[in-house]
Amino acid sequence: MSLPHARKSSLFWPALALALVTAAAFSPVCTSEFLRWDDPHNLSDNPDMNPPTLRTVARYWTAPYKDLYAPLTYTAWSAAAALARMDDAATGSTSLNPYLFHTLNLSLHIGASLAALALLRRLLGATWPAWCGAMVFALHPVQVESVAWISGMKDVLAGLLGLTSARQYLAATERPGNWGSNSPPSFVWHRYALALALAALAMLSKPSAVALPLVLIAIDVGWRRYPWRISLVRLIPFFVLAVPVIAIGKAAQPAANLDYVPPVYLRPLVAIDAIGFYLGKTALPIGLGIDYGRSPRWLFQTPGLKWAGLIAVMACAFAVAAWRRWRAPGVGLLLFTAALLPTLGLIPFDYQAYSTVADHYLYLAMIGPGLVAGTLLLGKPPLTPALPRHGVAAVAIIAMAWLTFAQTRHWRDSQSLFRHTLRVNPASLAANVNLGNLLAEQGQTDEAIACFRSAIATAPEDYHANLNLANMLRLKGMLAEAEDHYRKAANTRLGATSAQTWTTLGAVQAMQKRYDDAIESFQRALSIDPAYGPAKQNLDLALKLRPITPATRPS
Repeated sequence: MSLPHARKSSLFWPALALALVTAAAFSPVCTSEFLRWDDPHNLSDNPDMNPPTLRTVARYWTAPYKDLYAPLTYTAWSAAAALARMDDAATGSTSLNPYLFHTLNLSLHIGASLAALALLRRLLGATWPAWCGAMVFALHPVQVESVAWISGMKDVLAGLLGLTSARQYLAATERPGNWGSNSPPSFVWHRYALALALAALAMLSKPSAVALPLVLIAIDVGWRRYPWRISLVRLIPFFVLAVPVIAIGKAAQPAANLDYVPPVYLRPLVAIDAIGFYLGKTALPIGLGIDYGRSPRWLFQTPGLKWAGLIAVMACAFAVAAWRRWRAPGVGLLLFTAALLPTLGLIPFDYQAYSTVADHYLYLAMIGPGLVAGTLLLGKPPLTPALPRHGVAAVAIIAMAWLTFAQTRHWRDSQSLFRHTLRVNPASLAANVNLGNLLAEQGQTDEAIACFRSAIATAPEDYHANLNLANMLRLKGMLAEAEDHYRKAANTRLGATSAQTWTTLGAVQAMQKRYDDAIESFQRALSIDPAYGPAKQNLDLALKLRPITPATRPS
């Protein structure tokens, strides 16, 4: 689709309306709490954030933290943490105020939405269609996870920087005159340098932003109809930036703890299933949660029809069939897929232990549906002329705003989030384990045990589910069953290197007066960590308590 440049109409009022509607729809997040879902190790329980120092900030730039190299995001969090400290006079302790972080995240999302508006107006050549497309990006309910979750700020910050980079790249490589002319594209070096710098910052905010060059190729070749060779050459510096980010990311997160990694030839099926699932949630954004349970193991080992792959195939077929008359669906699908490529499962990553798909991976990819939505208001696609496009757009925007507002309420605290996730996916490993931990801390032992049993029904060999269930059973005096689950935990990949787990197993065996087994477990713990004090102490005690028999009497 070739479009003339937009007239230089002011973006002030559309931008203001976009910002106000977005702020209203997401307003509940500003009074939400830290969540027991990555927020503790990133912020609330991270000693390097309370207080942050130049030394601690420097560490985020020199090495990955918690299997992720995102130094710009951690730098932004550190700056916010310096302002968010709260002193508790009663206890003398200092904590971080979550409201400031939530407000910052919402502000960044509004900024990203404005960047989407500027980008779409340049692509569509008209302000109000671009505004409607930006509304899809800003208000779609799948964006709630990134915006309402403090740890999701890495997606929002990378999205803001990536969209701004794309806008500068388009300005740097614009074709003079009308888009249909045969004159070569112009080139503005200072805008290109700015686009490159912003792309680098996006990749330093979250490694999955390495997909940005692919997004730009999709725009160049699919939408602006530039020769792919010219686009590829111009984007070589962007790909060069991506190479070390990919290498560092792979080294930081080798996905060694996955219990199942599909062979390379099956991974495209994982990607197709993920794309179809995302398209389904984009079209019908209901039943959203943090864990959909669509892991590679689920995909290949669970019988039944996998409908998501069919959606992806049908969407691709429609885009190809409509390409000549209506290019937007094809380009939108290309943008959508390109932005998602690093997290489609072609390269294994840690979260696949729970699910290949997650709403926050969609953050940047939603520019694709925004582009398609914008074209619907241009009158260009072959639709019925009488179709009330503006009325449909108004209804869709109101519906998205209402669904988003409702979805934010599930993110107000950890228990609300995990209980909602279990309503969406009762078999959720993540929600069952985390809700079980919360209930255990509140003394609701029986309900916590039920959660851990549900988690084990989903993943019988999960380390945390078995360990936490064993802890609860031990408190209730159910030592034989507790020992069984401690042993299962100890024999997992994580447990095999945990001196603490083997020590606890030995302690339960000693409580049952099976001292020989306990001694063996304590010795196993010391073989993992010879300096582990509890194992030494318990071993000495077990040796003293073990009855002297002919086999153990000293000669």
